[in-house]
Amino acid sequence: MRKRITLVFALVLALTGGLIAAEMSSTEYLGYVKYLASEKMRGRATGSPELEIAAGYIRDQFRSMNLKPLSGDSYYQDFEVTTSARLGQHNTLGFTTGQKKEQLKF
Repeated sequence: MRKRITLVFALVLALTGGLIAAEMSSTEYLGYVKYLASEKMRGRATGSPELEIAAGYIRDQFRSMNLKPLSGDSYYQDFEVTTSARLGQHNTLGFTTGQKKEQLKF
């Protein structure tokens, strides 16, 4: 299923990546994060009105910072999201630390 989805964390990623870090105070940065994580955004679920609101907010912030879209004239990036995945009988979850492999139980 393809939906128009904006990477809500794109703002945080861009700021963390140092694109405009020299021009932003920690208070400003925290303000963006608090807004995007607020109860008003209700988790920004795929396809929700809140996701679209967050996307517009990020777009507007990018514009106000004179950031240019990576390609074309849109700040949006479409990508596929699987929303119906369920745990099955043979699913596993594990990780490796150094040479040690661990399997987690659900």
